[in-house]
Amino acid sequence: MKITDDQQTLPIEAEQFTEREKWIIARLREYYTIDREIRVTEAHARGDNLPIEPSVTASAPRDDDPIVRRILKQDVLPTETKKVVDTIQTYVSPDEFRYAATYRVVRRLSDIKDAASEHEKHIDMAIKLLRERYGDPEEYLELTDTERLAIKREAYIQAARERLPILSKRKRIIKETLDDLHRYYPEWWTILWYKYVLGKSEKETQERAARNGVPLTPQEYRTSRRDALHQFDKWAVGLC
Repeated sequence: MKITDDQQTLPIEAEQFTEREKWIIARLREYYTIDREIRVTEAHARGDNLPIEPSVTASAPRDDDPIVRRILKQDVLPTETKKVVDTIQTYVSPDEFRYAATYRVVRRLSDIKDAASEHEKHIDMAIKLLRERYGDPEEYLELTDTERLAIKREAYIQAARERLPILSKRKRIIKETLDDLHRYYPEWWTILWYKYVLGKSEKETQERAARNGVPLTPQEYRTSRRDALHQFDKWAVGLC
């Protein structure tokens, strides 16, 4: 098969990397800003400078459950449900609640002791309907906005605390491995440092890794780059 000129001059960037090589390259690229990432993660682990911060704003109460609100306002009036609606309104007034949270309505209906006998069936039907839709009132407690915010903040803090030792270990292993490459295989160190850590172009990297003042050829660069990644992988034991 004849090889065309286009195939012979295929850009090095089009070269295929193994999944492991791609992973190592990603770690090397992240290494450039890892000190900042560690600093930010340390702050998050302390609960500082989180993406979610509490704020105080004046706002009207939120209607928690539009279905319950509609029932109390008699906006839902199918023939088969009107008796249930009427029964609920006999024992539960919308004026009693700041907003009609489902669990509050269910709790109020459950606490009714002296309901008329003809109402008991309808009350039971309403409780069953609401519990099937939203769960038992003892299990369903509407969180305030502050509580939701606290949960989200705690998730950020916990994630940062779990990530911090990973970043610290990653920085140590990458630094030690690069230092060893710099000492024993300076050409390989040059390729990894300039191409992936500093993000320089391949042309500049080939010039930086020059042999006796002569820049590496594309083929020499590809071979040395592959060997450098393999040696880095061999020495970076425990990198995660």
